Amino acid sequence: MLLWTFSSVKITAQDVETQYLQLQSSYTQRLNDIIQRDQLSRRELLNKYILALVRIEQEYRDDGDLDGVVYCRALRETLLTQPGFPATPEAAPKAIADLYLALEQKIKEHRASHQKELHQLNLILFNALDIYQKEFARQGIDKRANEILEIRKVLSDALEEAQAEMTAKATVASTLSVDPNVLPFCLEGESYETVRGVIPRRPMVDLLIEEKGLVNKVPLGYRFVNGQLYLPSNHSGPLMEDLARNRLLSVELAFQPSFDLQGGPGEPVLLFQIGENLNKALFALTMEGQALFMYLKTDTPPPNRENYRYEIGRIQGLDPVHIIATYRQGELTVYVNGTVTLALRNQVKGTLNNWQPTPVILGKSMPDPERGFILPFRGILHHVYLKSGEINSRQAVANYNRFLLLFEE
Repeated sequence: MLLWTFSSVKITAQDVETQYLQLQSSYTQRLNDIIQRDQLSRRELLNKYILALVRIEQEYRDDGDLDGVVYCRALRETLLTQPGFPATPEAAPKAIADLYLALEQKIKEHRASHQKELHQLNLILFNALDIYQKEFARQGIDKRANEILEIRKVLSDALEEAQAEMTAKATVASTLSVDPNVLPFCLEGESYETVRGVIPRRPMVDLLIEEKGLVNKVPLGYRFVNGQLYLPSNHSGPLMEDLARNRLLSVELAFQPSFDLQGGPGEPVLLFQIGENLNKALFALTMEGQALFMYLKTDTPPPNRENYRYEIGRIQGLDPVHIIATYRQGELTVYVNGTVTLALRNQVKGTLNNWQPTPVILGKSMPDPERGFILPFRGILHHVYLKSGEINSRQAVANYNRFLLLFEE
């Protein structure tokens, strides 16, 4: 390809315009090649998926499983008539669900390879354009020089963003521990380790917490007055790795409010959020007055919203509050202070396949230009634990009793 050689060609005053146009043509040709190869590879992945469904359908037919045969046939017809990769098959038999997980992994690997190739192409063009910009400027051809300057600026921004994303992903590498007290995400008060009967928990990777505004570390957690704890996207990476393996989510959070009324209907006060925007958050817990709300995003969102939103309970005065939420496909259960307050079956739809590393925010929402000032949470946040795994009713009670030990003298 000409593009690769132009970065080292010596430009002469006579042919700079010609070579610049050839460089543009070479880049366009290479870009089209990458795009076409991407489309071909994606189509091949989909074809292999459809062929695998044919084999599974035959196995169901041999076993006399009529429901399985009908499910496979309907899914294949959908894939043949609707372009693009399939969504997560709802209520799929195990063989089809496992097949989809394998396809999803292949898609993820292909997407990463495709983005890397685009990044390399843009880097080559960025470097190759430098000599043309200088030569046009030397000849006083300001229009061309400024044009190249703008192109390089756009490329520079794109390259910096891609590099930042790759760097963030590179720093989240973690080894899932068999120790139940080592979690993909864990934040708790320092004095937990001194409380009799409480085994402290710790995260798989060190958390570099950015404190903004009025928020102070106290023995039993963090005291929020008008402040925020912010953790960048890579800190949620271990949780996403864990979810990719197990497809289950459990969240445990404990806090004690300083005021029994914070926020109000339609005016949420943020306790915890995975994501920078509440209405697009992967998961969030908020207060509206005395009401507690939970937000959850799946790959099958509800009508007119990007995530599900449910009231999960109410606070009682200034008493400590302990929340556990656990989700597997189609099943959501919430415990407040050890008691089930929400149990939904097949009302929340979809899986957590669409979750990607994103910032984690506690105590105060990000600025919202449409809503203006947003009230901060005021109180102590004792701990937040996240993992990919289920918490049953017995464990929920045990975890709540563990939390109560913090207040025994």
